[in-house]
Amino acid sequence: MAFQATGIWSLIGLGAFTSKLLIAAFSQPLMVRIVFLSQDSTFRMGEGDINASIKGLFHDGECEWLCDRYQLGKRQEGISRSAIHVTLRHRNHRCDDPYGNAAIRDLCRKLVGKHTTRDYTSRVVPEWERSYMTDNDKTFGSCLILMQLKDFHDNFPKMSAQGGSESRDWV
Repeated sequence: MAFQATGIWSLIGLGAFTSKLLIAAFSQPLMVRIVFLSQDSTFRMGEGDINASIKGLFHDGECEWLCDRYQLGKRQEGISRSAIHVTLRHRNHRCDDPYGNAAIRDLCRKLVGKHTTRDYTSRVVPEWERSYMTDNDKTFGSCLILMQLKDFHDNFPKMSAQGGSESRDWV
């Protein structure tokens, strides 16, 4: 009797594992689209630089976000002169995973503020092309914008007291 009970539970476990593998194989990975903005007109980053920069934000553990693809944006006039459009892919979460929002919020917390890599300083903003936005892009964009606004609000008195070009560079 004990053998039959163990055998049944083994089959159920094997079936659950197989179904999890099939779902992972046929569903899309969790992806978000971001834009690195810099005031430097010579701002350039490759896939390795992007992965190193994202990995550097996760001091407490292993980074599970990887650069899936990137594209250099065209030069612009104004404060943000250079842009790099990046699609990040999560290693473990799928796009329909209920725990994906927690991974997105964690990424947003890490991306708030100015980031310095080698010789460049940049900010991260969400890509905001409505025709191509998924639910994950909308969640990521809303979360990151709200966290950036909170960062601006918290640091504005300190930066406005400095005055001059430092406050302009801060934005």
